[in-house]
Amino acid sequence: MHKLTSHFETGTFKKKEKVFLEEREYALALDSLVKACVDILICDNNKNKVLIAKRCIEPQPDWWFIGGRMLPGETLIQTALRILSRELSIDLIDINQISIEQIVQRFETVTHFTYLWEKRVQPPVDNGTADVSIILTINLNENEINRINIDRREYSDFKWIELNEILSEQTNIHIAFKQAVQDLIAKRNLLKLQLLIEEYNNNNQNNNQNNIIEQNSQNLKEKIVQQAIDFVSTIKIISKNN
Repeated sequence: MHKLTSHFETGTFKKKEKVFLEEREYALALDSLVKACVDILICDNNKNKVLIAKRCIEPQPDWWFIGGRMLPGETLIQTALRILSRELSIDLIDINQISIEQIVQRFETVTHFTYLWEKRVQPPVDNGTADVSIILTINLNENEINRINIDRREYSDFKWIELNEILSEQTNIHIAFKQAVQDLIAKRNLLKLQLLIEEYNNNNQNNNQNNIIEQNSQNLKEKIVQQAIDFVSTIKIISKNN
């Protein structure tokens, strides 16, 4: 199973210096193109809570992911690292004194969405905008969490919320964020199921009719069934009425 969305390069892509479009030019681009974005489900090291931030500006001036658009020539991880540095003041490579190749192992693709937004920052604001987003996840350790300094130009607040609380019908959060959390839980349950099946198969290969080993196999069977039930219960699309 791939942890990250596959990336392919054909020939040699010549990376350009960053181009800044005037507001009118950028507005025309938004009318013509779909933006590619990377949004990040940031979890604590215990994997029980997720960071959610309140954006100040369109197209989603409410609780949302930490994220942003990709730049030409960037990989998903390069975009994610740039966004974490810009919006949370966290430089994972500098903090941990490791290479980008090592930091890649900490990211995983959760899911991908397309968005149509009614409004945007650039006039005419009612023209809206369209995005396709790849949702990544990463677990931050305590040292990294303590270094968070959110970009107040983009966000007015942030908080950590339990994953199950995100999915509660009483929690007023965008359906896309809820679906991403649902998909993350499903991926975790699938991984647990795969590991249990692998352990069961290994156990059976070594089975020499020993009663203890047979009992262990039975226990693993029961765990596999329960884990399969947990997995199936999480591979659902959240109702748009939530």
